[in-house]
Amino acid sequence: MKELIIMAGLPGAGKSYIRNKYYNKFNVVDCDEIKKKLPNYDPEQPRALHQESKIVEEYEIDHNLKEGNSFVYDTTATNIDKIVKLIQHAQELQYRVTIVYVKVSLATAMMRNSKRDRVVPVDVILDKYSKLNESINMFNIYANQLITIDNEWVINNYDLFEKGDE
Repeated sequence: MKELIIMAGLPGAGKSYIRNKYYNKFNVVDCDEIKKKLPNYDPEQPRALHQESKIVEEYEIDHNLKEGNSFVYDTTATNIDKIVKLIQHAQELQYRVTIVYVKVSLATAMMRNSKRDRVVPVDVILDKYSKLNESINMFNIYANQLITIDNEWVINNYDLFEKGDE
C-alpha cells in the first residue's frame, strides 16, 4: 500500500531524527533540506529562501503523489487547510496517511533550535506553537492514523546513550 507519512511538530522537536530512525527507506520532502540545496543558502537566514523552497516542495509532493511513491513530508503541519487538502488528495489516490506528531515542550523546542546551525526565529516558533494543538486535533479526524512520539527525553539524552553504550 502507498503511504504518506506527515511529520508534524515544532522546529527543534526532532522530526528529522525520528524520520531518519523510523522512515529512512521512504522518499522525503523536507523544505529545510530543499533550502540547503538552493543557491545562496545561509543557515542564519533560512527565511530568505522560503518562497523558493515552498515552490520546490509543492513540486516534490505532487511528483511523489503522481508517481505513486510512498514518502514522508516533514513539516511543522500548522497550516491546517493545506495539510487537510493534502490528506484528502492522497487518500483519493489510495494512500494510507499517517500523522507522526513529534511532541516536545515549547522550552525544549526553543533550546534545541538555539543550538542548530539553521535557527528558526523565535516569533515563528511561537506562532507555530499557538496553532499546533488545533492542527493535530483536526488531522486526527482526517488521517488514517495518528502517532504521537514524546521526544522530550529521547533527544535530550541521546548523546548520553551514544557515548555510554560504546
